[in-house]
Amino acid sequence: AKDEYLLFGDDARALANDVGRMIAQINTETLRVRTEADQEAGVLGLLPKGDIADVVDNSNPEWVCIDYEGADGYVAAEYVTVDFQIDSGETLEEIKAREAAEREAKRHVNYGEYTTDADTTQLLAALVQCEAGCESYEGQLAVASVVMNRVRSGAYPNSIHGVIYASGQFTPALNGKVNTVYESGRISASCVQAAQEAISGVSNVGDMTHFRRNNGRDGLVIGNHVFY
Repeated sequence: AKDEYLLFGDDARALANDVGRMIAQINTETLRVRTEADQEAGVLGLLPKGDIADVVDNSNPEWVCIDYEGADGYVAAEYVTVDFQIDSGETLEEIKAREAAEREAKRHVNYGEYTTDADTTQLLAALVQCEAGCESYEGQLAVASVVMNRVRSGAYPNSIHGVIYASGQFTPALNGKVNTVYESGRISASCVQAAQEAISGVSNVGDMTHFRRNNGRDGLVIGNHVFY
C-alpha cells in the first residue's frame, strides 16, 4: 500500500477511535469469561461460539480483556479472534474523501451583508485586482473574503479601508499600486464581482484571515495562493 493512504502512530489511533472498535469473536463452542487473567479466577459467565465482545485491552499475549455486561472480563486469547471493525464500513480512502467534503462545506459560508458604499467596494476590487487579477474567480473571491474576514474578526481594523491599508499587510496597498488601479478604474468585472460578493457576506475560505503565494505551507490552496 502507498504511504499516502496510510496513517501511523497517534493519527492512526485517533482515526481508529473515531470510526471503529476492536472486537473479539469467540471461536470455541463455549468460552468462560473470568474475573482476572488467570485460569483459576472466578467465572463471570459463558460466551457461545460466534459471539462478539468489545475488546478493552489485548496487550497480554495470553489473555484478552473484554467488556462483559459492563464489567471487565478475561478470555483466553487462543480461543478468540481479535479484529478491528470499522463501524461505518468506510475504507480509508472513503473516510478521507468524506472529511475533505466536510472541510469543503465548512469553507463556504455567508456572514451577512456588510453595509458600505460604491467607492469602498471599488477599493476592495482594486486590491483584488492587484493581488489576484490573474487568478480564477474563486481565487479572487478568496482574497476579497480574507479582507472581509479581517473586518469582522476584531483583531484588525473594523473597516475595509482600515484593513487594506493596515501597516505591513497588503504590499500593493502600501506601495501605491492599489491607489493607481483604483484611480484608473482598470479593474476586471470579475474582481468587482468578487468584491461585491464578499461584501454581501459570502466567503469561500471560511473564517481564514491570511494568504500568501503557495510555497508549500499548510492551508487551503486556490490557484497560486495558499489561504490559512
